[in-house]
Amino acid sequence: MSDSSEQLRLLVWSSNGSAAAATASWLTGRGLAAEIESLRWAVDGDPIPAPGVREAVESLTAACGEACNGSDALRFLAAGDADDDAVAAGQKTADAIARAVEEAERWMRRLAQLCLGISVHLAGSDATAMAERAAVMAIVSSGVSLVDDGLWVASTSMVEFAPELAGWLCRVCVEHDCRLTFHDPEDPGRFSIEVLVDEVGNLELSCTFADPGLLPRAERRGWEREGDRLVSRWLDPFHPAEVAGLLIDTLLGECGITSPTDLALEIAASF
Repeated sequence: MSDSSEQLRLLVWSSNGSAAAATASWLTGRGLAAEIESLRWAVDGDPIPAPGVREAVESLTAACGEACNGSDALRFLAAGDADDDAVAAGQKTADAIARAVEEAERWMRRLAQLCLGISVHLAGSDATAMAERAAVMAIVSSGVSLVDDGLWVASTSMVEFAPELAGWLCRVCVEHDCRLTFHDPEDPGRFSIEVLVDEVGNLELSCTFADPGLLPRAERRGWEREGDRLVSRWLDPFHPAEVAGLLIDTLLGECGITSPTDLALEIAASF
């Protein structure tokens, strides 16, 4: 067997494994989407919003399809002439497959965090416990953090933003070492809210306003005043729905934000 044939054989072998990983992410993501749909209706009255589920599933499916089609194409390539050009084309295809796998896993994790963001708004049950365990495993299995994935905002109202924000908080509760910041993109100094999760999972919120007259109003929501800023602290394990509720109330009330599209959102490691 020539060196080119061996290189192509190894590329085919690795691409098959990559495609299998993509299909596992697709299957897990579809299962999480089904759990999201089930859990969001487990309340009296209107269902809990689940922003972006359809788009996430469609993007996950597209990435999985790209990985599988690439693997098939690489197998056909390897069946032809084995030369340097074929190896170069095979490597290019393998690289594209690897990117598709990463994208599939990213969308799976986004579905997992939304599943958590919905479940924490419900009373504990066997159904929520199983969904939460599955979602956490989907998040931690790849070792990729929310800082690496970035913030994807699908919501367009604060009602929709509540479970989405709670999902982010659930994820940083698992991953630790994270800093989220919120401010007005048109006037960054008008207010600033920071969410800091330390290396053991303790959480601190801090908030500042350009208008000091807003401090007493916000204090009545449960913030504590420290000089010219407000803080609220939770020890691990904190309840993401409570934290999200305080943030949403403050953004709506003192900050005058009615949609997450009016926010500048940033995420970084805290260390």
